[in-house]
Formats: sequence, C-alpha cells, structure tokens
Amino acid sequence: MRATIRAAASAAGLGRPQFTNPTTKLSVGSSCWVTAVINTGAKPDRKTFDAFVTAFKDRGWKATDEMPDTSGVGLAVDKDGWSLVVLAGALSKEQVAAENPGLPPDQVHAFRGVSVAGSGTCGAPTPTP
Repeated sequence: MRATIRAAASAAGLGRPQFTNPTTKLSVGSSCWVTAVINTGAKPDRKTFDAFVTAFKDRGWKATDEMPDTSGVGLAVDKDGWSLVVLAGALSKEQVAAENPGLPPDQVHAFRGVSVAGSGTCGAPTPTP
C-alpha cells in the first residue's frame, strides 16, 4: 500500500509521503488502515491532484466517488477489498484541530497538500503495486 502511495506522489511531482498513525477509534492498533500526508506548502492544483489519482488508476484502482469540499477536492478509490480517500487542499489550524480532536495542541498546524486515508478488509491481500 505504501509503495502505491509513494509512486502516486512521485508521479504527481510531490514530496515524499509521511505515513502517520491512524487516530480514529476504529483504526488505532489495526493493520487494516493506512494514513499518509504530503505537505506541499501550497494548495495543490487540480492538475497535480489528477496526476496523483491517475497513478492509482494505472495500478488498477477504481475511482468510486468524487467528494468536492470547500477545502479542496477528494476522491474515493477501491481495489482488492481496500478503500482509500484521497484529498488535496488546504486547511487552517482550526480546521485541522476540528478534524483531529485527539491531536495534542502542539501538533496542530495548518495543512496544505495531499492526504490519503483508508482501510482494507483484515486478512485480505494487500493490493499489489
């Protein structure tokens, strides 16, 4: 899974993804979740987002639902029992705090970039790159 996210970041000309520990009650301690962020310093444009998503599609992922948002754009992708949400946009420090209520205040920062979060069926094979 991480190799696919790294390949998508490279294809879109983005920096190296930082993989994070999931913070939702359902995901903590589960190997069936993946989360990553790529801080870009500025809100990614649609061309960058499309290049990132195309790298998933080129690896057999199916786009299932576009999710426009005031902070940016998002898309759900599925493959082999896994579902990921890919978002690109900008969030203020306050928005990040609201989205991550368990995050310590000293770790809350404004975000501009791409995030990937999702889960797979436990026991299902990890999608191949």
